[in-house]
Amino acid sequence: MSKHTESRHSEMSRLITFKDLEAGFPEFLMRFNASKHAPFAHAELIEAVQPGTRKDAFRRLQLGLPPIYHKPETDFVARIVLSPSLINWDTTGLAHKTYTYYITETGAINFKAPFLFTTQPKMKWAAIISRWLQMAIPAYRQLARTDAIKEELMATVYSPERVMATYPDITHLQY
Repeated sequence: MSKHTESRHSEMSRLITFKDLEAGFPEFLMRFNASKHAPFAHAELIEAVQPGTRKDAFRRLQLGLPPIYHKPETDFVARIVLSPSLINWDTTGLAHKTYTYYITETGAINFKAPFLFTTQPKMKWAAIISRWLQMAIPAYRQLARTDAIKEELMATVYSPERVMATYPDITHLQY
């Protein structure tokens, strides 16, 4: 991996947080409602389980509450779950037929589902989620602006007109 790619990945891992995703989630809901989403009726954003601290365990012990043993989910920041309507789960057999998209710290998307709907391709929603990430998350917007400025500068510096103006005409030389 090149230095530029490594630095870009390290920037992204610092920049995407659950708070950013939560702030931009209403925009995703607008995209969800604007697209064809049957049989799905709900889209929700769920934060990954964070590792507990000893302070939390001690506080629960003082309050007389049993300890909670949740395995921390460190592979991703959040998940987006697309689920059918709760009203007809049992009657139509749609129970547990959800699409779950895991969003990692770098902005990558992983998909898991126990059942695939023919009317709802999994890649359709992955593309919608990635477009939403690129447009809604400030880190992605900043990287897009930086890349656009960099490409514009490169095009200006290495333009043929500028290169030809910089070097004198050497057509008189013979090889």
